[in-house]
Amino acid sequence: MGGERIDDVVEHPLLRGGADAIAAYYDLQIAHADIHLIEDDESGEAISITHRVPQSAEDPIRRGEALRDIAEMSMGVMGRTPDYMNVTLAGFAAEEVRWAGTSDCNDQGYENLVAFQKRLHRFDLSLTHTIVHPSVDKESDNQFVDNPIPLHKVGETANPVCLSTA
Repeated sequence: MGGERIDDVVEHPLLRGGADAIAAYYDLQIAHADIHLIEDDESGEAISITHRVPQSAEDPIRRGEALRDIAEMSMGVMGRTPDYMNVTLAGFAAEEVRWAGTSDCNDQGYENLVAFQKRLHRFDLSLTHTIVHPSVDKESDNQFVDNPIPLHKVGETANPVCLSTA
């Protein structure tokens, strides 16, 4: 960072605050286990409610309580807490038709997605996201013509859910 190699993010003065904030998020799960943790259907182990694919009408309500607790802990200013991507991936895993399609076009892709989401909740991993347009040349960032990086839709597919062509 700034030409400096950082070997220990937890101890680095510029990064310690962020590391402490993420640690506090995980500590909150233990301190308020009755709100944040739920039994995993497969393993029986306690997992974060934010990883749960809703199974009942009560699950989103309970998850909302946990999300409120997280927001109150950070006063709503920590926008990259792990719960954001946990909820997103749990939602993805619940949408088989969206990811696998209505045919056999992407069954393996959906199985991979579900396996990844299970890994996330079993190990309570933290993901982050970035929503930016990748650029090759900062000087021409507003000119996307011939930019080799962006993903562009090239043609139509037989099944819009399927990513393969018919």
